[in-house]
Amino acid sequence: MIRCILLIIAGVIALGCNSGDKTKDKNKIYLSKDKLNIAKLTDTLVINENTCRGCAYEYSTHFDIDDSLKIIKLDKIVTTDNNRSDVAGGTVNKDLFLVPVKLGSTKVKLYKYYNQKATAGDSSHYSVYSIEIKN
Repeated sequence: MIRCILLIIAGVIALGCNSGDKTKDKNKIYLSKDKLNIAKLTDTLVINENTCRGCAYEYSTHFDIDDSLKIIKLDKIVTTDNNRSDVAGGTVNKDLFLVPVKLGSTKVKLYKYYNQKATAGDSSHYSVYSIEIKN
């Protein structure tokens, strides 16, 4: 009888897990640097970055993208601080929302700057995301 109950519980847990692509959430595609990211024109692309909380450059951290084919554009950046207000330090999450504007394949360079004015030295520090937009 106990085995039967355990099997039922295991079955419920197994069915409750989502075995599909966990990077998708209501037309959101969370981009990964190590693979080809495939999305539709109706999807929103998200890159999760973070920066030091309480550091001198926390409020000056900004981002820019370079997509020479103009398939992707940076729509907005949402900052989330999940730390308690009475705690110093930690990290602040920065979710970059990108939207596809036309079909095709591209490589997007994501630049992360720690000051308001970008310098020539900053341009060598970037991450590359391979993206294919399908219909």
